[in-house]
Amino acid sequence: MPKGKRHSPEQIVAILRRSESGETVATVCRETNISAATFHRWKSQYGGMDLSELQQLRGLRDENARLKRLVAAQALHIRVLKDVNGKMVSPAQKRRAAGSVVSAQRCSGRQACRCLGLGRPTWHYTALPPTPRSVQLERAILKRARAHRRYGYRRVHAALPRQGLNCGLRTVQRVRRQAGLQIVGPAVRPNTPPRPDVKLKSDGVNDVGCVDVVFDVTQHGTTVKFLTLLDEYSHFNLDIVASRRMGSREVVAALQAAVARHGAPRHLRCDNGGEFIAKFLQAWLKTAGIATRFIALASPWQNGIDESFSGRFRDECLNRELLASVLEAQCLARTFRDDYNTSRPHSSIAYRTPPDFRAELLRQAPDSGQARQAGPSLRRELAIVPNPNHSLGNNQQPARSLIAGGPRA
Repeated sequence: MPKGKRHSPEQIVAILRRSESGETVATVCRETNISAATFHRWKSQYGGMDLSELQQLRGLRDENARLKRLVAAQALHIRVLKDVNGKMVSPAQKRRAAGSVVSAQRCSGRQACRCLGLGRPTWHYTALPPTPRSVQLERAILKRARAHRRYGYRRVHAALPRQGLNCGLRTVQRVRRQAGLQIVGPAVRPNTPPRPDVKLKSDGVNDVGCVDVVFDVTQHGTTVKFLTLLDEYSHFNLDIVASRRMGSREVVAALQAAVARHGAPRHLRCDNGGEFIAKFLQAWLKTAGIATRFIALASPWQNGIDESFSGRFRDECLNRELLASVLEAQCLARTFRDDYNTSRPHSSIAYRTPPDFRAELLRQAPDSGQARQAGPSLRRELAIVPNPNHSLGNNQQPARSLIAGGPRA
């Protein structure tokens, strides 16, 4: 019954019952203070009903009203979601979506919060202005993320303490996500079956070196080959050499330069490529006292450290650059090498850099064999190294000495 009326449905049924019991309509209307038209309208609407039927009718009306409200709310919810047209996870995204719906006059703020699952206090929340430290931190995160687009948020977070900045891991993730600097591509490595552990494990710095060849092309279609040399224990990139031809003589020249700067490893791990199984390289390694550790055929996982580095080199450098010449390729490779060694945190060594890792080895045991291996090699058998520009015949000439004080007498 609408508001302002004096009679409830139960009262109306009781009044109609009086007329059915023998009282005249005029008497019932005079005593109940209603008009004859109202009496007959009530009779057409409630005539013949008892209280149980009236209660059932009332229940049906209430249920119908409830269903109408549900349908209206569902229709409003669908309309709001169509207007938003996007995935919303964070409260900030929901707040922006609710603001756009209210500004378009689709619904009220209360209805928008109900449809989007947003609390009204969150809807009315006003963020405080950023502090100078948060501004500095955000600029440092964005600068690092834009300079190294293939860095994940964990690697960016590990590089911040070097700048005197500390923050939570989720802060870096949030700043990069808001700036749209997420890594595009596969983020999860595929699960690989367990492999038999048959390879020689590295016991220290300069114990096992690993080499591999990476291919690329210039913008003119010229093939460029990159020889990558790494220390397996410390993940230190000894060198990256770019050349159009990468034969055994070029490999020997690169190894000789790396040995002169960083010392000689006891073992060299490589695949079965033609440049590595060549007699010229094997003779040089035998003279230098470096044992060769070939991996099994079709088993790149046995040289996993260098294969992983080659993947990072291609993903973070080669895929981003259009090479104009071999000289430019060499310059870019050396720049990547220096950044990889000095500023890039390595997850395999607890997000440290190789120089920091070597320095930590020296601090832990300054007089141990591990610490001695962290510096240049002083093995006497490496004092004379054949020159790669000459064959191994009678015209072999001694190369420069690797020991301070000149060649061995």
